[in-house]
Amino acid sequence: MNSREIKEKVKSLKKLYDEEKFDEAHAESESFVLDLFKEKKYKDIVEADKKLESIPIIFEVAYSYSEMGDENKAEEIYETILSFPGEENNPAILNNLSNIKKSKGKIKEAFDLIQKAKKKEDIYKLLETHLISRKGVEVLLRKNFSKNDYEEFMEERKKTILKEIKNILEIGDESEQMPLMSPETPFSNRLQMERIIKGCDDYLFWVDKYFSLEGLKFLSQFLDTNEVKEVKILTSIEKSDENFRSLFKSFKSEMKNKGVVDCALRIMSRKIAPQIHDRWIISQDRCFNAPSPDVVARGQYSEFKETKNKPPFEEWWKNSKDIITEWNIIKGFIR
Repeated sequence: MNSREIKEKVKSLKKLYDEEKFDEAHAESESFVLDLFKEKKYKDIVEADKKLESIPIIFEVAYSYSEMGDENKAEEIYETILSFPGEENNPAILNNLSNIKKSKGKIKEAFDLIQKAKKKEDIYKLLETHLISRKGVEVLLRKNFSKNDYEEFMEERKKTILKEIKNILEIGDESEQMPLMSPETPFSNRLQMERIIKGCDDYLFWVDKYFSLEGLKFLSQFLDTNEVKEVKILTSIEKSDENFRSLFKSFKSEMKNKGVVDCALRIMSRKIAPQIHDRWIISQDRCFNAPSPDVVARGQYSEFKETKNKPPFEEWWKNSKDIITEWNIIKGFIR
């Protein structure tokens, strides 16, 4: 649609409104906007809306105002649409309105909107692209969000941004390949495990079908409980018995005393365990293929390898059983 055709269409629509043929004018206006939107003629949509002052209140109009830099008008239209019956959970509108709120510094309002639009795990993934960590998301989720919460959120985001800058610039030795572990380097082997665990931020997820007491020892020694507030260990029934369960209870209690809010260990089902071969230590922005703690302690030939491929931990976790609260079910896994 060229500029002359657009002007003629606006003129004919205005005539319909002047003649009070509102139903016809409304239907044709909406069709007109949709046609312009397909051609990405956002400026023409905005100009038509200003001239007619009766363009239907629809997503495409709000989007066009946003594209033309008028976020206030876009925000007003999006909020009006959300008040319509059946539109209150429209994910496209919630997402776009959230972006506008965020650009205006209304972080809590932006987060509340995105929370309505997505599942919690999707929120983690989405906000991670905006350099908002898992811990930052948890702060935003707090009820009765306060000024102190806001300051804590901003401090956490600052830390995340600085870490990303460090990763991009490859400052320090974090990007260097870790050396091969061997029986001749028992001290260095432990240093590597220490480096991995101490480098975890916000949370530590550990997947190892043969996780053992040695793993709990490493965590007790090396975990920075000022930085990590969530520990989740996923293992199999192979090395889990009443004695290990009792040891983990003590470990969980100690972690709680040190400030780790969420510490849990779950046992994979017989269905999930055969699907998993490797072992991983996963944190906020890093993931490592990792040898078992027993392998490190024995000094066997092995190595840590950083990977960008994170396994579907949350899916496995959801389908596994808690070693403390669901022990009776877990015992059924034993053949």
